[in-house]
Amino acid sequence: MKRGRSLATAVLLVTLLWAASPGSNGFAQATNPPYLADFPSVDKVMATMKTADPDETTARLMASFTWLQQMILELSGPRQVQRGGLTADENRLRQDYNTALYNIQKSNPKYTATGAMRGLGFSLPFRNELIQKAFPPGFSAEYAKAKAQARQARAQLHQQAVQASEAREAAQRPAEQKALDQFRQQYEAQQQEAHMDPQSRQMRRCVTAGRVLAVCVGNGLMGSVMPNVNGILSAAAPGAVGKEVTGPQMAGVFVGSGWRLEFSEASVALSCEGMIPDSHAYTISFVNNRAALDIASTPKDVLLSVDGNTLAGAAAQAVQGRISLGVTRGYNPQGQPVDVYNYQQVTRNCSRPVLNATNSPGAVGAQQNLLVSIFNDGDSGPPTPPGLRMNGTYSAASGFSAQFFPESVILGCGPDVARAYPYTVVADGRQAGIKVSAPDHPLTLPIKPNNQLDPGNGPYLVEGRRITGQDANGDYTFAPRNAACNLAVLSPGPVPSMITPVTAAAGNR
Repeated sequence: MKRGRSLATAVLLVTLLWAASPGSNGFAQATNPPYLADFPSVDKVMATMKTADPDETTARLMASFTWLQQMILELSGPRQVQRGGLTADENRLRQDYNTALYNIQKSNPKYTATGAMRGLGFSLPFRNELIQKAFPPGFSAEYAKAKAQARQARAQLHQQAVQASEAREAAQRPAEQKALDQFRQQYEAQQQEAHMDPQSRQMRRCVTAGRVLAVCVGNGLMGSVMPNVNGILSAAAPGAVGKEVTGPQMAGVFVGSGWRLEFSEASVALSCEGMIPDSHAYTISFVNNRAALDIASTPKDVLLSVDGNTLAGAAAQAVQGRISLGVTRGYNPQGQPVDVYNYQQVTRNCSRPVLNATNSPGAVGAQQNLLVSIFNDGDSGPPTPPGLRMNGTYSAASGFSAQFFPESVILGCGPDVARAYPYTVVADGRQAGIKVSAPDHPLTLPIKPNNQLDPGNGPYLVEGRRITGQDANGDYTFAPRNAACNLAVLSPGPVPSMITPVTAAAGNR
C-alpha cells in the first residue's frame, strides 16, 4: 500500500478541499475544474471594464482577456505540459477569451500595434483590479493559494524529470563522480528549500516528518482558511462555536447516562435525554493537575471532570435544547415543494453525566478519514485517540518546537528538520503534561499555568528526513536528516526560522 502521493495529486486534493471548504466561493460542480465557475463571462468583462474613453476601455478589455487566459494556465499546474493537457472546459473558456481579444484587435488596426494595451497586460495591479471587480468576493486569496500549489507541482514535475535524467547519466559515471553529483544535488536542494515559499516549505516539513501527504495538504489549506471562518462564527455565536486556540482540546465521541458528546475542534455536539445534538463552545482548564471541561449551555454551563477516557459531572442538571417534531411538506421561496424539519425548544432535566469514550470517529471524523483515504490509496493515517488533545504550535528561541495535530505532534529543530510522533495528554492529579512517544528518546512536556510547555533543558536530537525522490510506485524516498536543539520553555508561536548552534548531530546533511 502506498504511504505517499505525488504533489500533482496534492494539487487535486487542494482543488476539492477548496471547493468544499466553508471559506470558499461555492464553486459550482458543473465545470471541470470546479473553480472555472467563478471566472467571468465575456459579457461581464465587457461591462466591468467600460470607461468614458473608448481607447482606454479597449486597452482594459484586451488586457483582461489576456490575463484571464494566463490565469487558467497558471491554475492548471503541470497538466498544461502532461498528456491529456487542459480540460475541455478550460480550453473552451480560454477560446472564448481569445476570440473576444481577436475581435477587438480586428475592429481597428491601431489595436494590434505595440502599446495598444498601455502596459496593462503585464500589470499586476491591473490583474488584481480585474479579480476584485469581475470575480466573486474572496476569490483573490483562494487564487493565490491555488496558484502557489500549482507552481509547486510544476516545480516538482520538473525536478522529477531532472532527477530521472541525472540518474541515467550517473549510472555510467565512476564512483567519484557520483559522490560529487550527490554533494551538488544536496547543495541545490538546500538552496531551493531556503527560497521556497512558506506554504510549500511547511508542506514539505509535514511530509518529511512522516504524516500522510493528503492530511498535510488538507491541514495546509484549512490552516489558512478555517481560522478566519472559525473566528467569524465564534464571534457571531460564541455559545455555539468555540474559538480555535493554541492549547488543549477534546476529541472523540463520549456516551453514557442518556448523554452524548461529539467533539470537533473547538466545538462539541451535545445531546441528552432525547434532544437532537446541538453545537456548543467549550473550554478546558487545568487545576491541581486535573483537567476540567466547561461546555457553554443554558440555563447554566455543563461542568465535567476529565479522567482519562471518562467525563463526569457532579450532579444532574437542566439543559435547554431541541426535540424533533417530524417532517412536513412545504415550499421554498421559489415555490418548489421541500421537506420542512420541525423542532421544539425544551428544557430537560438530564441525569448526572457519566460518559465514556467510544471507538466511533463521529460524523465529522468519518468524513475526514474517507476524504484522506481516497487520496492516499485507502490509508487515512493513524486515528485520533479520544480524550484530551493539543492544538497549535509551541516554540522556543533555541529553534526547538512542538506542532500539535489531532493524531500526532511534530517535534522540530529549526524550520525543516522534524519528526511526527504519537502523544498523550496526562492530567492525573500528580502531573499535567504531554508525553511524546518518540522511540529511544521519549519526551515529557509539563503544562505550565500560563499555557507554556516546559520540557527541561539540554540538547535534544530530532531525527528528521529529507526527500530524495520518488520510487516506481510514486512514493517519496527519504534520507536521514538530523539536527540537535537545546530544550527550553515553549510558548505559543510559529515554527522557528533558525537554530541556535548546539553540539553537532550525526546524520546532518
